[in-house]
Amino acid sequence: MRAIRSLRAGLSMAALGAFLCVASATTVQKLDFKGLTALSTHVVRGTIGSSGFEYTPDGGLIVTLTTVNVTELWKGEHADPTLTVRTPGGAIDRVVIEVPGTPVLKLGEDVLLFLEKNQDGTFGVISFAQGSFKVGRDPADRVLVTRDAGAAHLVATDGRESGVIASGIWELGAVKADVDAALAASAALEDAAAEADANAVPLHDVPADATGGAK
Repeated sequence: MRAIRSLRAGLSMAALGAFLCVASATTVQKLDFKGLTALSTHVVRGTIGSSGFEYTPDGGLIVTLTTVNVTELWKGEHADPTLTVRTPGGAIDRVVIEVPGTPVLKLGEDVLLFLEKNQDGTFGVISFAQGSFKVGRDPADRVLVTRDAGAAHLVATDGRESGVIASGIWELGAVKADVDAALAASAALEDAAAEADANAVPLHDVPADATGGAK
């Protein structure tokens, strides 16, 4: 019989953020597409490739490493045609670690992922399965984005109230528009900050009486 451990606390990984595991649910901050984009270093569309498991360096957690074949890069820079997504949980020999709300990434799936790059070069999914979406087509041949099944085990809070994350379906073009709007807003803030810095008067150029000193 394999030993099964359900992770309840103590997990610390890039892109996961603060969370609390209670029963079979994980609590995360509620985010829309603009919020996910703002927290991401990379937003990619791609196809799920092979996956494998390994222990973290301290041996306290099993993680899943999944290859993603990148087809579109919406945010960030990445020269390679593939990237590796690291998610908590997995199975090695008789040990199985389950983490509620982890993205469900299946071989061959077309996905849209909101990611944060880890120091080791792998990527974590922002806010567990809240940052993972499946891409497909409906009978009318519209390209649609649906929420990752793993999000059913998440509870989202906005600081005032919390609730289960509902399943959802969006048109890919509308999602791309939200991502582009978030990127434009971020760029505008950076430009404004740069302009303010450029127009700032160095302290040594300010008359002494303007700084409260003697004339």
